Amino acid sequence: MKKVFVVSIISAVALMGCSKEEQKTQGTYDESVTSFRDMTIPQGFDFSSTKTVYVNFAKQDGATPGAHSVITIQDGDGNMLMKHNADLSQDVELPLEVAATTKELFVVNSAGTGATIKISNNRLTVK
Repeated sequence: MKKVFVVSIISAVALMGCSKEEQKTQGTYDESVTSFRDMTIPQGFDFSSTKTVYVNFAKQDGATPGAHSVITIQDGDGNMLMKHNADLSQDVELPLEVAATTKELFVVNSAGTGATIKISNNRLTVK
């Protein structure tokens, strides 16, 4: 008898949780807009919040084959975006996703020397 009572209570609570009342959303929006053609969109808007930047690790003149350096790339807030063990005797290009508003990144080599490098044409060249 006790099991039937507990199962009845749980079923009643579960059914009450499935209310079919329409929920009203709060906020304001323009009801006159009925299609994308009616929207006013700023020029250059493309729905993306990130962009791909190609990081070019340029080979070092006079570097012996197999010479490596750990290079860290950080954003303006000091967040590490990439850590790469670069072969200094070869050119390497790697893609990196960054915020679309990013204009420059901070690069630190294994010796601890850092520099701010500007992104130009979605390319960041590390020398």
